[in-house]
Parts: sequence; C-alpha cells; structure tokens
Amino acid sequence: MNARLMMLSSMALLCAGCLTVKTEHEVKPIHITMDINLKVDQQIESAMNDNSKPDMKRLVENGAVGLDKDGLFAPAPGGSLSAAELEYVVKANGEHKTRMAKIAEENGITAADVAARGRTMFIERAKAGVWYQDDAGKWLQKK
Repeated sequence: MNARLMMLSSMALLCAGCLTVKTEHEVKPIHITMDINLKVDQQIESAMNDNSKPDMKRLVENGAVGLDKDGLFAPAPGGSLSAAELEYVVKANGEHKTRMAKIAEENGITAADVAARGRTMFIERAKAGVWYQDDAGKWLQKK
C-alpha cells in the first residue's frame, strides 16, 4: 500500500510539472496626450510666426495692442489706435479665431483650449513691456 501511494504521488508530481499556464496582457500606449499637445503647440507656433502680420507685431511691440484673456488682440491700456489700425486688429482677430478653430477641429479639442494654450505661449515668449490680460481680465505688462 505504501508503494502504491508512493507511485501515485510520484505520477501526480510528474504530471503537475508538465502543466503550463499561459497569460495574456494588453499593452496600452500612454503617449497620446503628449503627442496631441506637441502637435497643437507646433501648429500654434506656426500661427504665431506667421510673417504676414508685421503690422500686428509692430502694434504689440509699441504697446498699442496687447493680448486679452481670450487670446485675442485688443487695445492696450494707454495705447492709441487709429480707426484703420482698429479695423486691422478686428480683421486679424477674425482670421485668428478661424485658424484656432481649425487647429481645434484637427486635434479633437475645443477652440477655447487652443486659444488658452496660444495665450500662454504668447506670454512666455513676449518681450518686456508687452501688454496682456490675466485670467481675471486685469491688464499686466510683461517684466
């Protein structure tokens, strides 16, 4: 009986050693948000470097125009704009809104998100003296 029990135990151990367990797992990418942010930043950068708006750059650098809390150009405190310059700013803002909406649509985000990111990028890169509004709408000058 002991020999029989020993034989059964040995066979059970041998069979147990032949079993394999297969596991499956799924690898999910985690770079999607970063890729979208990088792409949006590049598209905004391209829009900001648009050399077709030298007059806007001059108005900003002269302190006549700043960037408002919505990411649009607006007359800065103490700035003076002629009627033609004001009309130019309004037209440029319309084009800017269209471009931001296109970037948003291409990337599946809102135009407000694109405008907010563009505003942040503008402020980070602005020279000293450039006017901008904080989130509450208070005008500040870059130091």
